[in-house]
Amino acid sequence: MSYFDFSANVGERLDGYVCFSEGPREFWFRPKKFEEFLNDLDNILQLYYENGGRGSLFPSLSDCQLLKVGIPCAAKLSVNDRWCRARVANQMGVVQFVDIGHKQLCLLESIKPLARQFSEFMSPAAVHCKVVNFQQLSTAGYPKLFDPVAIIIRSKVEPYRVTVESLISPPTSICRRLLNRQVKS
Repeated sequence: MSYFDFSANVGERLDGYVCFSEGPREFWFRPKKFEEFLNDLDNILQLYYENGGRGSLFPSLSDCQLLKVGIPCAAKLSVNDRWCRARVANQMGVVQFVDIGHKQLCLLESIKPLARQFSEFMSPAAVHCKVVNFQQLSTAGYPKLFDPVAIIIRSKVEPYRVTVESLISPPTSICRRLLNRQVKS
């Protein structure tokens, strides 16, 4: 079982936001078009793995001896104790949350096999981006977590690793410009 490939093409523009940053040149990007779907998926995952249904009967991956690098799993994100889709990053219990980009060491009991329907539901939502032709920006110019940005894919290194020419801040809406003008007055 594995996740299916991310379906963006070279030259395509995607609007979304920075969901995890590894620095000014490398970050994880989540396309805006996935948001509503991911909110629904999050609620279903919590019900499936927490609330006494079939999910509570899942053994941890350590019990199954299936802790193999690269396999899809469900793991608890430490910041909010919620189940998320992930991929095993190493055999010591580090997972990468595929819809966020964040890596975390998890207790082995908090890593469970991912039910097939959750890996086939949709591809991982987070895309690892590396900016090429990077020029040093002021700190104010770096994208921050949850900043809305747009990217244009320059090349695909792997299905979920892309290079982007540069970051494009989405145009400010006329409403926001008017609000900013009123605040300054």
